[in-house]
Amino acid sequence: MKSAIRTALAAVLLGSVSAIATAGNATTEVPQRTVQYSDLNLASPSGVVVLYQRIRAAARVVCEPLIFSDLQWRAEGQRCTHEAIQRAVYEVNAPLLTGYYLAKNRPAVAVAQR
Repeated sequence: MKSAIRTALAAVLLGSVSAIATAGNATTEVPQRTVQYSDLNLASPSGVVVLYQRIRAAARVVCEPLIFSDLQWRAEGQRCTHEAIQRAVYEVNAPLLTGYYLAKNRPAVAVAQR
């Protein structure tokens, strides 16, 4: 099992902001943060909760520069954070972590009425 994951963000916004900020510079890096979890037991609920908290904290650190007072930027920062968490959970590929993530991010279900 992997002992570290990289929370990589490939948000289109980051690409466009980086292109503007580094005009003339051919290399644009996607922000990343390594999350260690070799000390955790991912077969236990407590280990899964700790890893999820680490992933969420890393995603916020990476995406925080996008969160400004402007509502559009704030929405992009939140989207960036959500996508980073989703990607990291996928990369870890641990059933309990995936279940925990899905329980916390369950989409609302609309029920049609007659």
